[in-house]
Amino acid sequence: MKVLVLGSGGREHALVWHLLKQGHQVEAAPGSDAISSLCKVWNFENFEQLKQRCIENHFEFLIVGPEKYLCDGIADFMASTGIQIIGPTKSSSKLESDKSWAKSFCERYGIPTARSLSLKSANEIEDALKQFRTPYVIKASGLAAGKGVLITNSLQDAREFGELCLKSHDSIVIEDYIQGEEVSCFYLVRDKAYCFIGAAQDHKRLSDNDTGPNTGGMGAYSPPPFFNNELLQQVERQIVQPTIKGLETEGLEYKGFLFLGLMISGSDISLLEYNCRLGDPETQSILMKLDSDIITMYRRLATEFGNQSFATFNPGVAMNVVIAAKGYPEAPMKGFALPEIQSDSEELKIFHSGTSRSVRGYEANGGRLFSVACLEESLLECQNRIYNLIESFKFLDHVSFRRDIGTRAYKYLLPTKRVSNG
Repeated sequence: MKVLVLGSGGREHALVWHLLKQGHQVEAAPGSDAISSLCKVWNFENFEQLKQRCIENHFEFLIVGPEKYLCDGIADFMASTGIQIIGPTKSSSKLESDKSWAKSFCERYGIPTARSLSLKSANEIEDALKQFRTPYVIKASGLAAGKGVLITNSLQDAREFGELCLKSHDSIVIEDYIQGEEVSCFYLVRDKAYCFIGAAQDHKRLSDNDTGPNTGGMGAYSPPPFFNNELLQQVERQIVQPTIKGLETEGLEYKGFLFLGLMISGSDISLLEYNCRLGDPETQSILMKLDSDIITMYRRLATEFGNQSFATFNPGVAMNVVIAAKGYPEAPMKGFALPEIQSDSEELKIFHSGTSRSVRGYEANGGRLFSVACLEESLLECQNRIYNLIESFKFLDHVSFRRDIGTRAYKYLLPTKRVSNG
């Protein structure tokens, strides 16, 4: 199949790698210097130009990476071309682009989520916060590149963050803080049919031990050992099926990826947020673990109904660690050289997010620069291979990365110590 991947980051780099491995003819727009080493890349100035080029070059599938294209209506704009778009319409993308609407959607269809209030005025923030216990959770309602959330014990910080969000968003959401294990759960959806394609645990905070500011994500691993088949079935009963039924009831067509941000606490599951695309950095681990072809699965869903379990997975564990420029996320350094960032192994890959190529090779051109991803028999082997490669880089003084990606899993992997009866 001839497939166009829309986007330019690490997620899209991983998608291109996956599709080429499955034997598809792939191009990317706008792509990146790193992606251009795998396939043809080209720029476009607007959706009309993109549409014409897709028609002229006879693309059969378009996979949309970034949420902004979806929320700007790329699927609607391309609908008349006959190209199969893996990405929902603008109206359906409200699940991600409007958290206030998504919260009301959950309430209408009985989907478990934290108690919340949606506000449109800064004057309401302080009184609303007093209805919640600490820590306070404040979210920008619109798109914020994974950084529109603050969790704080400070009433003043919560109020100021809410006021700041309302300068660029129509509303904010304040919700109860929920403790547990956070999981990113991914499905491929085509109207009433859906297929689970993987779960991962992301690491949002910048620094080790979940400290520092929120980021777009500093690494992930798949699968989380605590996320068993019973929990997966519960997610599908309580969240996936009501979501698909709710979209149908409201006359909203959904074709594409559905990414559920979940909080797991024992047998209780709560939806933190919807996303209408693959996540970054989770995709880099999910696609290392996934054996099935995304295009083949999507085509099969056209003739199916309900839950389909035809995805197959590679044995072992997949993991990736993000390398970010010093100063990220506020003011990342740029322009320094990134020599010798390569791996020739299919089990150890480098997916670029914020690099460019010059006469001296790759150099920093963003916040999150690239991730090192690995598939191995165990989490420990993944960690050893990834961190050994990272330690060989000659630019570590200019970057930051977490050294504890995946370590939370060990409390579920290590055997319980038996207590002797004497």
